[in-house]
Amino acid sequence: MRPFTQAFAAFTLVAPLRGTPIINEIHYNPEERGNSLEYIELLNTGEAVVDISGWKLAKDVKFEFPKGTKIDNGKYLVIAKDRKLMREFYGIEPLGEFKKSLGNGGGEV
Repeated sequence: MRPFTQAFAAFTLVAPLRGTPIINEIHYNPEERGNSLEYIELLNTGEAVVDISGWKLAKDVKFEFPKGTKIDNGKYLVIAKDRKLMREFYGIEPLGEFKKSLGNGGGEV
């Protein structure tokens, strides 16, 4: 298992609202294995479990969070470009796979 590489996010996060799930990390343009190791990590910054069933990412990547998807307080949730490769390379089981790819020079999620 390899450690996470430094990911540079194509966004600026300014004072997240307490208790709101946020996009905590966007790993785009990975050095290893091309775009196949892209991932997006969400963090629940609140003190309660948050149900994100039906939430969607609908710009550069496409993903809809399935019914029953919840993020525990203070916990992370990861979606990946290639679920199997993410598991093999980082030892992490992502929730699912997104369609399309993250832009390497900027974009919208």
